[in-house]
Amino acid sequence: CLWNLTTLPHEQALLLFDKLKTEWFTELGIKDHGKDYYKNKTEYDQFLDILKAAEDGGEPSGYWSYSIYRAERENKTLKEEIQKLKSAKKTFKISEKETLTEEQLIEKLKWNRKKREELEHIIKDNKAVQMAESEHEALNEANRQLSEIRKSFSFRIGLAITWLPRKIRGFIVDKI
Repeated sequence: CLWNLTTLPHEQALLLFDKLKTEWFTELGIKDHGKDYYKNKTEYDQFLDILKAAEDGGEPSGYWSYSIYRAERENKTLKEEIQKLKSAKKTFKISEKETLTEEQLIEKLKWNRKKREELEHIIKDNKAVQMAESEHEALNEANRQLSEIRKSFSFRIGLAITWLPRKIRGFIVDKI
């Protein structure tokens, strides 16, 4: 009945509220027992809210007062739970030898991120150095090959054979 009271539309909940308050709590013997008797303490608190709203003498049935009491109780309970969560120190088991609080874990994560960024920077620098070394080796190899070509017999003969045509070409280019 209490679950229905919180889930029914207001018109039906108002009728159920009046029935519970005026007849059914007495007929079911709910008023005859204390809080320790009931397994679900939240439902017992709901029962007390209904009785308190009926005694307040506000509107005829007390349903709206009950709704306010219920909302205030839920609000208080939620605030208490939030406070418990805020004050609780969460711990995380990292390994067999290491357990950290939430704050320690956050600091460790920040430190790891910083170290990762430093390593990425070092790796980037190393790649740049490797590329420069590779380009230097390629340039040295090209110079070595050029030196071998210039020392070759065929290059020197070709140079001797083309000496006169090169001179003529240089003379013509200078005149133009």
